[in-house]
This record gives sequence, C-alpha cells and structure tokens, in this order.
Amino acid sequence: MIRPIIEELIRLFYPVSCLACGSGRQLLCPDCRAGIDLSGMPTCPVCGIPFPHTAGNDHRCAACLRGDHAFDLARSAVLYQGAARQLLRDFKYRRDFSALPLFTRLLRGQLPEWLPAEADIVLPVPLHLKRLRDRGFNQALVLARGLCHARPETIDPFVLVRDRWTVPQTSLHGRERRRNLQNAFQVKHPERVRNKTVLLVDDVMTTGTTANECARVLKKNGAARVLVATLARVP
Repeated sequence: MIRPIIEELIRLFYPVSCLACGSGRQLLCPDCRAGIDLSGMPTCPVCGIPFPHTAGNDHRCAACLRGDHAFDLARSAVLYQGAARQLLRDFKYRRDFSALPLFTRLLRGQLPEWLPAEADIVLPVPLHLKRLRDRGFNQALVLARGLCHARPETIDPFVLVRDRWTVPQTSLHGRERRRNLQNAFQVKHPERVRNKTVLLVDDVMTTGTTANECARVLKKNGAARVLVATLARVP
C-alpha cells in the first residue's frame, strides 16, 4: 500500500518525461517549452500583451493608450497555448497537480523579481464559494503561494471576495464579460489595501476583464497601485 504512494510522489516531484508530450527527461521538453515562451516577444509595457515579432520593439497597446485599464501593470509568464493550455486545464478542471512544480518554476523564472517584491499585499483572484466547493481549491491561491514563496505572509485570500455568482468568462465576449463581472467582487477589509501596492494573482489573462474589475474595486477601496501577475496570457 505504501509503495504505490511513494512511487506516485516520485513521479510528481521527479518526473522522468515531459509533462506535456512524454518525451525527454525534463519537466517540459525544449519543443513544448518553445511553443509557450514569451521571452523575446515585443510586449505592451503596461498590460504585458504580446505582439507578433514583426511588431518591432515594446510599445503600448491601443487599450493602454486609451487608459482602459484600472490596474497599473500586468505581466504573464508564458503564452496560453500548446503545452501550457493543456497543463493548466488539467490543473484546474481535473485536479492534476503534477505540473505545479513547473508552474512555480515558470512564475519565478519568467516574471520580474520585483513584481512580488514590491507588493505590500498579495491577493489571489477569488472564486465564488459555490465554484470553490465544486473545484475543491482556488488555482490562483495555489499559484500565488508558488510565486511568493519568499514572503508567504503577504498573501491574504480573505480580503477580496467574489460574492455574486457569474457564468464562466470563457463563454462570453467583449461587453458580455464586463457586464458579467459588474459588482461581482467586494473588498471585505479595506484597511488591508488602503494606500498599499497590491499584487493580484491569477492563472490566465484573456481580455483582462477580471483583473480590471478587481483592480477597479481595490482602488475604489483605497489601493494605491494594483499590479497583476498571471501564469499565462492568451495570445
């Protein structure tokens, strides 16, 4: 009985093949890694959205030029495609934690070191209580613990709450996404964020609607700056 458990733990922490394709002897083989890499791509210096390599140097995107975002800065570790998309979906919907060491490595290695270091408080994007019960865990909180391992005391999952049920954002587009999240989030302890730099952590940024709504509520309650860190960004 004990031996299968030990073998499973060995496979979890010391995988003998690529988690995505099964080849090689690495957490992620070079081919799968190359398909999700953000390094070398020009990006928006504000929201972090990646541009095609033909777009030249880093420059502000149209949304940031218009000042559409309530958050001050956002960064993502990898692109949400290929292996990253597969592993993240397994993590969220199948409770497969085998890629968690890889996620942690990507968060710490690909995101700027100053991002968690500058934060006075770290807030995972919350789940509604019903979805939290169904899923069994909040993936944003798990990722926040991996990213902010050096300062775990800054993580507080009880300040920002999601007290209105909403349909999944993945099924919506544009204005529907914004309308779906209106008044969905609340700050339960405003004194914790007042005049502070807040780091908001989530798994994936698609249009930025969720991060934007969280940032808007946080600033309404006195936050000085809101930074956003996500593991992946939709191209």
